[in-house]
Amino acid sequence: MWKVTQTPPSEGRPIVVIFGWFASRKDLLKRYVDLFDSLGCDVFAFSPHSLSLWFPRMALRNALKVLEELSREINSGGHRRPILFANFSGSPKTVYYKLIQILSCQRSLRDFGEKYHVLRGCLCGEIYDSSPTDFTSEQGVRALAVASRGKLYHPVVEGILNVSACSLDFFFVDVFEADRKTYWSTLGSSPVQGPVLFLYSHSDPVASGSLIDGFSKLLKSRGREVWVKKWRSSDHVAHFKSHSEEYRDVLEKFLDKAVTSWRARVNGDTAIKKFDLDFGVIRSKL
Repeated sequence: MWKVTQTPPSEGRPIVVIFGWFASRKDLLKRYVDLFDSLGCDVFAFSPHSLSLWFPRMALRNALKVLEELSREINSGGHRRPILFANFSGSPKTVYYKLIQILSCQRSLRDFGEKYHVLRGCLCGEIYDSSPTDFTSEQGVRALAVASRGKLYHPVVEGILNVSACSLDFFFVDVFEADRKTYWSTLGSSPVQGPVLFLYSHSDPVASGSLIDGFSKLLKSRGREVWVKKWRSSDHVAHFKSHSEEYRDVLEKFLDKAVTSWRARVNGDTAIKKFDLDFGVIRSKL
């Protein structure tokens, strides 16, 4: 994980955590780091290993790394700050759904959830760019190939990956299908109270536009404030490159709404006031 922050940290300055796509290079992620930085946010960027798609334990380790870094940042600053998560491509499967499970204090992860409970009062929004994608091995290999833009994988290597992925599906079909159901159920019950933004295209060969349409409607039916920006034609994880002005404009408005809503909750929500008390107790013990 690498980060771009103000020194010293500014009280109330939002933190955006970027979860990169498969095989995302630092120079490509930097475009988004610079974008969020220019919009007044501190940025943490994390690029999970692509094998995390198939192995939940790796996704769990990824999530714990991120939460530990965020916890250290919040505790060292001595004040609450709004936190947003920005997911690209398949990152919800390689890290984010496990992070949600931890913050939701799901039974098997309750001890971790208690450790990072201070962060729950900081959550204010979610962003999905070319995401979420469905969880199949075929989709995973396709995402690797498309996201690399031909610079990482030779067609022969891609073919080997396809064979390997299909073999995994054959031998662990029941395990993968159960995890797939858990994945979608988890994303649909996020503890984040703020709005959620979807940025996608119906011509994307990896992230199905109709699937994202359905997922966004599901969240809206559950009371979430849903923002949608979709383009007729735009490549996978390339919407910012193809539609820079529109992308920046909707992102700026979304960030303003998410942070403003969070500050209103901080000032008026009794649960947040309890969080203030807990935070003060925790700080006093450090």
